Amino acid sequence: MDRLTFRQIHQEPGLYECRTSGSTGTAVVVQKYEAQRRNFLRHVALLHNWHELDPKAITLQLRPGYDYPELHGNTVVSSKPVNGNFKQLMSYPSLFPEDLSKFDKIISYGEAWTGVGIDLYSSEEFGYIAIQCPFNKEHMHVMSNLRIRFSDKGMLITDLTHPYLKDYEIGDYAEPVECGCRIPLPAITHVKGRIRNMIRMPDGTTNWPCVGLYNYMEIKRFQVFQETLTKLRVHIDGIMPPEALDNMRKSLGYDFDIEVVHGDFKPGKFEEFISELE
Repeated sequence: MDRLTFRQIHQEPGLYECRTSGSTGTAVVVQKYEAQRRNFLRHVALLHNWHELDPKAITLQLRPGYDYPELHGNTVVSSKPVNGNFKQLMSYPSLFPEDLSKFDKIISYGEAWTGVGIDLYSSEEFGYIAIQCPFNKEHMHVMSNLRIRFSDKGMLITDLTHPYLKDYEIGDYAEPVECGCRIPLPAITHVKGRIRNMIRMPDGTTNWPCVGLYNYMEIKRFQVFQETLTKLRVHIDGIMPPEALDNMRKSLGYDFDIEVVHGDFKPGKFEEFISELE
């Protein structure tokens, strides 16, 4: 089921609803029910248990859409970093603050695989989809209420507790994997966004780009565009260290011509890498 088909379903009213364009850019409204609320609470507890998060720790949660910081219990929710004695960070990778060293725990959520802290793969439609394995940081375990099929259209996800989210084309790609740990849940790895987030190399091959910029604290935010087969444009907020460009070329596996632009990010849902090739 693609998003256009899903939009045509007359859904029964649920407890609440969410609106999202996801990785595909097609807006949808998803009704949530009591089962989804219970799933969310169970998955939050699982995340805390697997990764020994302190439920009482002062937490900063960064996500778009908050004009002013809001306090929810012991968590401050904001669209940008704020001052405070925070112990834990939950954030989209695109909103990471400049200094990550002050946090005892870092949880990155959304679709970008960062390798920084604890990766949590989630979406507005399904909530928590997969949580990083506590024994193998390269693997993520799929939540028990979900079934994933893999196709050339990316992952097709079914929520076994939702009446309408069946074989849903979420627009993201990942690889199934055998984890080998004692957790009896399916595992995936290398979660990536849609096909336009792939880089095309000069020899015509394509792959998921690893730009190697997350660990530079001088770069507050970045977004990379591929203009031609040999030229990239990286937009940043902050300072680009000279060695970062060399590391970026090394990570990508080619000596690209790289132009650095300050600001002027693409509006809307964050995408780390965007191909402008026809």
